[in-house]
Amino acid sequence: MNAYAAGRLRDAIALTCPNAGPQQKSDLLDAIVAVSSKPAGRDLAAVLLKYEALLQANGKGVDTVVSRLKELTSLKCFSPAHSPDEFFAMSWVVSLKILPEELKKLVTLMLLEALSASILTKTEAEVSSEGFRKVRQVVVIDEARKVLKNAKNDALVDIITKSRSKGVSVMLLSQDPSDFEGQEYDFMTQIGGVVAFACNQSTGGLRALEGAFGRKVQTREFSDTYLEQGVAFCKLPGRDAERVKCWSPKQRLGT
Repeated sequence: MNAYAAGRLRDAIALTCPNAGPQQKSDLLDAIVAVSSKPAGRDLAAVLLKYEALLQANGKGVDTVVSRLKELTSLKCFSPAHSPDEFFAMSWVVSLKILPEELKKLVTLMLLEALSASILTKTEAEVSSEGFRKVRQVVVIDEARKVLKNAKNDALVDIITKSRSKGVSVMLLSQDPSDFEGQEYDFMTQIGGVVAFACNQSTGGLRALEGAFGRKVQTREFSDTYLEQGVAFCKLPGRDAERVKCWSPKQRLGT
């Protein structure tokens, strides 16, 4: 792990430890670097042990970083059974609903960090004769507002802005497009297509969609009378907005 990657991991952990000061962050970085330089035993449990040793050497006791690392390692799911490329070559549905809110945030940040590193090391995807890049990977982030509100989420910015040439498609799912506004990075400028099913749009949500749709949109265009079940209001680059039937309510899976 290089110094940049170690720093990103330190920042991800520190984001969920609001009381962590400069010295704690420095010690955490030293622990990560020390553990990552070993040929084996490079896991979070080893980082925890090294960090605790640094605290003891400085005459300090348990702090929020120790507590957070203990929570993480107690999940029993951080054994490095796969390399990042092997892990992300498989299909995963990662549910975090049973975790406390801060752990949800930290696990999400760490997954995004690993995914960003994996994507950015890939070569550019092939371009077909029609001018389209081959899709290698699809990343879907549900309840995107919970990820977007982390102002220093550099990994997500890297994934969205730099993954297209690598053949990666990113889908951000949210109930209100205004979730994409007011962020440190303007994610709406990178959205290539919008698929909206019937929902109650807020004033902020309608305003956020104006750039993507290229015009002002009305509340009625997202109502359940205009968009019956299975029908979405879509805007793709270079095309006018249109209603698209995505599935039939009467159709069952496998039929």
